[in-house]
Amino acid sequence: MSVSINREEKLQAQVSPFLKWAGGKRNLISQLLQFTPQSFGTFNEPFLGAGSMFFSMASEVPKYVNDYNDELILTYKALRDDVTSVINELQTFAADKESYLSIRSWDRNPAFGSVSIPLRAARFIYLNKVGFNGLYRLNRAGYFNVPFGSGGNKDFVTEGNLLSVNAFLNQKNEAGELLTHFSNVDIVDWELEGTQESPFTYFDPPYFPVSATAGFVDYNENGFGSDKQEIVRDKALDIAKNGGLVMISNSDTEFIRKLYSNGVFKTHTVNVRRSIAAKASSRGVTTELVITNYSREGSIR
Repeated sequence: MSVSINREEKLQAQVSPFLKWAGGKRNLISQLLQFTPQSFGTFNEPFLGAGSMFFSMASEVPKYVNDYNDELILTYKALRDDVTSVINELQTFAADKESYLSIRSWDRNPAFGSVSIPLRAARFIYLNKVGFNGLYRLNRAGYFNVPFGSGGNKDFVTEGNLLSVNAFLNQKNEAGELLTHFSNVDIVDWELEGTQESPFTYFDPPYFPVSATAGFVDYNENGFGSDKQEIVRDKALDIAKNGGLVMISNSDTEFIRKLYSNGVFKTHTVNVRRSIAAKASSRGVTTELVITNYSREGSIR
């Protein structure tokens, strides 16, 4: 059974993402929803990040979401399973530089793996909100190394929204089964999940850089190069050829346009204002690509 989506109602009911994420779609979601299919059976998202598209999905849609970032997936699960403890741990933190640097250093300690899951989730949210510009970056040793944000977001708890996220993640079907399913694998190992007719998959990989220095692709220690962009294309192509609905976001570059110029996909251009960049001069309006294997009205071409 496919579920029809009323885009205007979804915009009004949307749960706010609890993170600020490099490449996040918070400021673009109203445009992206104009390209989503009118109806589909299940929703898959291999690059979850802050989850703007995920949180925009109707409550009754089964959702299969994935991200290679294990701390991110741990945080989602902690908010689903024990949001009260996560909030309580967050409320013990302070938004000053000394506190930030101390909490940031926890992953250098061999005992970090024994820290409770709610506390690790609280740390993840705190570092995201108080660190520089909401970036998530690991050094070559796998340690979080984003500097303190000079502005310091003092409202990093956002208790009301975290409770809303908890309610969203605990939505169940008529059989009492959770509608959201998490996985934590690299895109190489990711496979489409769910068995309902007309699955909809949204790919939002780290973007291909528009110049040699413009890309922010190292959101984990492995990076994300052109070889993995080709893997995303191949996964999308396989889903499309098997009757699935596919949407991909990426940078407006010759490489990406050529990658999807195989006659299966249709390329759309959207304007977006960058909110995460090292230099203020780089945070301006630019174009991005939305790539689908269906018409804008939501039907297979």
